[in-house]
Amino acid sequence: MRRTNLLVILLLILLCNYAQAQPQWHWGLRGGSSGNTINPTPGESVVDMATDAHGNVYFIAMVKADAAATISGYNGPVSNYGADDILLASYDCAGNYRWHKSIGGYTTDMALLRGGLGLDSLGGVYIASTVISPGIIGNQPAVHFGSDTILAKGTRKSLFLVKYDTSGIFQWLRMPEPDTIGIFSANSAFRTLHVDKGGDVYLHINSYGGAMADGNMVLPGPGDYILKYNAAGSLLNYITLGMQTSRTTQFDAKLSRDRNSGNFYIAGSYSSYSGGAFAMGGNSITNSAIVGAFNAQGQYLWHRTNNYQHIQGFHGYPQVDHQGNITLTGTFKGGGSLNDGFNGYTMSNPLSNVTRDCPFIVKLSPSGQNIWAINARSTTSNSILAITQTGSEVIIGGGASGLITWPGGADSINLPGLPHKPFIARFDAATGVPVSMSYLNADNSSQYNVVTSLTSYNGNIYAGGTFGYQLDVAGQNWTSSGGNNDFFVARFGYDCNCTPPAAGFTKTITGKTASFTYTGTAAFLSVRWDFGDGSLPVTAVNPGHTYASAGTYNVCVTVTSDCGNHTYCEQVQVSDGIGITGAEDLAPVRIYPNPAYKELHISDAVPGTILDVYSIAGQHMTSHFIKRANEVLDISRWPAGVYFARFKAKTGASVYRKFLKQ
Repeated sequence: MRRTNLLVILLLILLCNYAQAQPQWHWGLRGGSSGNTINPTPGESVVDMATDAHGNVYFIAMVKADAAATISGYNGPVSNYGADDILLASYDCAGNYRWHKSIGGYTTDMALLRGGLGLDSLGGVYIASTVISPGIIGNQPAVHFGSDTILAKGTRKSLFLVKYDTSGIFQWLRMPEPDTIGIFSANSAFRTLHVDKGGDVYLHINSYGGAMADGNMVLPGPGDYILKYNAAGSLLNYITLGMQTSRTTQFDAKLSRDRNSGNFYIAGSYSSYSGGAFAMGGNSITNSAIVGAFNAQGQYLWHRTNNYQHIQGFHGYPQVDHQGNITLTGTFKGGGSLNDGFNGYTMSNPLSNVTRDCPFIVKLSPSGQNIWAINARSTTSNSILAITQTGSEVIIGGGASGLITWPGGADSINLPGLPHKPFIARFDAATGVPVSMSYLNADNSSQYNVVTSLTSYNGNIYAGGTFGYQLDVAGQNWTSSGGNNDFFVARFGYDCNCTPPAAGFTKTITGKTASFTYTGTAAFLSVRWDFGDGSLPVTAVNPGHTYASAGTYNVCVTVTSDCGNHTYCEQVQVSDGIGITGAEDLAPVRIYPNPAYKELHISDAVPGTILDVYSIAGQHMTSHFIKRANEVLDISRWPAGVYFARFKAKTGASVYRKFLKQ
C-alpha cells in the first residue's frame, strides 16, 4: 500500500510539473482607428515585431490616420499626419504600455505594407520603410518622425532608416537616396531589413544606382543591394547581391543572416504576372516561392523554388538556427489532383476534393538540402504569414478555419466555417513533429482575423495581426474601433514574474569523443543537446558523443523550465588524435553565462594566463592575471554591449571569446 501511495504521489507531482510547464495565452492589446483608407487589405495590421532580453515587445503597425487612432494603455489618440501612418510602439512582458511613435506624412506611407524592424543587444531599435513628402505648395502636413524630426516639404527622398533606443528616445535618421531624384519617382525601393545583435544593420534595397548618402557612396547601376550601417548610423559599405530584379518585380522578400558564416538568405513570394523580370545567379525565376543563398560578399550560392505556380510563396523571415539551417513557411494550393512540391517534397491535401490553401514548413541545410518538410491537411483554405523560433521549437502563425491537422500530430483545430481565427502552431525544430496548435476566438464579421507577424524570446511568443470586430485573448474582449480592421498583439508563453532558466555546460574531449556536463539552472523540466553534426538531439543531462570525423562543431544545450527556455552554444573541436586541437593551453577556456549581467565566470583556464577584455569599440576594459582554473570577473559597472575577451598564454598564443553584457 505504501508503495502504491508513493507511486500515486510521484505521478501527481509529475502531472503538476507538466501542467505548470504548458505555455498559454496571457494578454492581448489592440490599436487602430475608424478610418478606411488603407490599401491593400487587410487594413490596420502589425507588420513586424521584435523582443529584447527583458521581455519587452516592439512592433510596427500600419494605422489609418484619416481618423484618430487609439492603442491599449495610452490615454488619448495617437498623433496622425495623413492617410496611412506607421506606428511604432512598445509594451512590457505583462502587456503594460511603455511608449510609441507615429511616423508619416500627408498620404500613404510604408508602401505595400513593406516595413522592417530590428533590435540589437546594445539598446538600439531600428525601423526601415518609405514615406512620401508633400510638395512645397499647399497645406498638407509634412512627414513627421514623431515630434523628433520633421522633413522639409518638397523632400524627394522616401527610403529611410531610423534608430531609437529601447526607451523610445530618438537617436538618428538616415535617408540614403540622392537629392537629385525625380519629383515623381524614388531612386530606391525598400525590400527588407536585418539587424545583428552587435549593431550592424543590413538594409536590402532595389536601386537605380548612383550617388548615395550625400555622395559618400556610389552604387554602380540598377540592381539589388544591401547597405551596411553600424550602430552609430555610419554607412560602412554596400554589398551587390547576385540577383536580378527590376522596380516592377513584385517580390515580397525577407532577409536573414547567419552570424557564423555571414551568409545571407532571402525568401519570399514572387508574382511572374507583374511583368518584372527576376533571376538569381543568372537563373530565371518563374514560380512563386523562392529562397536564395548568398555569401557575405553577396555572391550567389544557390536557390530553391517550388515546382509549379501553386504555392503562394514564403512568408516571414527565414529562421536561421545555431547550425546554419534555414526554416521557412508558406501556403500552397492543394486538394484533388492539384498538388505542388518543393525541393523534392510533394505536398498533398487528402481532406479536400477541391483546391484549398494549406500551410507548409520546410527546413533546409546550409547547402539547400531538405532536412524535413511537412504540410497541413485542411477542409477549408487557411493562411500562414509568420514564423519564429525559440529554444527547440519553431512556431508559425496565420488564420485558420474548418478542420486543420498535421501528419504525425495528435493535435488539431476544428473551426466550422468562416471566418478565420488567428492561430499559432508549434513544431519540434529538429524533426518537424507537431507539438500543439492554439487559436484566438474572433467574431464572424471578417475573414481577415489572422496572425501577420511573430517574435519570441526564452519560450515566450508574441503574435501580432489583424482582426475584424471582436477578439478574445485570455479573458479579455477587444472590440475594433471601426473601419476595415484593427491590429492586435497577444502574448503566448510563461509567467513574466518567473525567472527563465540559464543553460551552460563544460566538456572533456578525448580524440573524437566528447563528454558534456550540464552546468545551467538546476531546477528544470528538460535538457536537450544538439551536437552540431546533424545527429538527432538527445535529452540526457550529461551525455557523451562520438563524432564521425575531426573538426569544429557548434554544440548547443537547451534547458526548459516552468518559466521558459534558454539555449547556450559553444564551438567544440575534436581531433583524430588524443586531446584538443588548437592552442594547447587555451582551447578549453570557457566563459559563461552569455549574455552576462553582473559576473562573468571563467572556467578551464590555465593559471598564468592573462585576460584582457575590450569593448566592441576597442576600449580596453580590464587586464586580469588568472591564478586559478575557475574565476569570476565583476562586470556589473560596465555598459551593456558586446565585448571580446583575449586569453594570452605564457607561450604567447592567444584565443578570443565574445560575450554580451546586459
